[in-house]
Amino acid sequence: MTMKRYILDIRDRTADMTPAQKTEYIVTYYWYHILGICAAAAILIFLIVHFGFGGKEPYFNMVLINQPIDYGRDEEMEQAFLAYLGDYGGGPVDISSDYNFSYGEIKLEGVNESSYEKFFFRLGGGELDVVLMPESFYRHCLEMDVEFTDLSELETGDMRIFEDGGKQAAVYVEKTGLAGFLDNETDETLLLAFPSSGTHRQACQEFLRFLADME
Repeated sequence: MTMKRYILDIRDRTADMTPAQKTEYIVTYYWYHILGICAAAAILIFLIVHFGFGGKEPYFNMVLINQPIDYGRDEEMEQAFLAYLGDYGGGPVDISSDYNFSYGEIKLEGVNESSYEKFFFRLGGGELDVVLMPESFYRHCLEMDVEFTDLSELETGDMRIFEDGGKQAAVYVEKTGLAGFLDNETDETLLLAFPSSGTHRQACQEFLRFLADME
């Protein structure tokens, strides 16, 4: 039955009823139709808002592996990079330290192991542009067949570069202005590497310039 037929049917059946009786009748016998219409309208509104007025694609995504989780510090780093970018006209910048987990011979207490799965899921999806991590996790990523960009393909200025197998694999974090944001409790070498799966190459280059200017 079409919507027009429903309306005509309700009109015929409630012709002799008071407004209160009509309301009770409609709610009693047509509640599932009303629910369906409301659900369809809600889905339509969601699609219009999501695709028509949705936010911009992220400009830059960076994660910190096994650093103390500190959202205030993460935001401070984001704001510093955004201030450097100025009026860049891109999407949001996201820097997150919510990635504490155990791997290989590294066993940490009180960590959320689901963050390990989240990391590799986002990495495989090309979402992550930069990873700040201990050297042991860099080695672990290589064992997991993760590839990192050869930094000879980007401008790194005078930054100290970590070389691996004849490749400019990462930046030594302690030799950059980021060191002041970090807490290296393990005394491991901290590296800043750029996954080859990352899609925001221009943002990566801007971030390297940002680091070079911080020195």
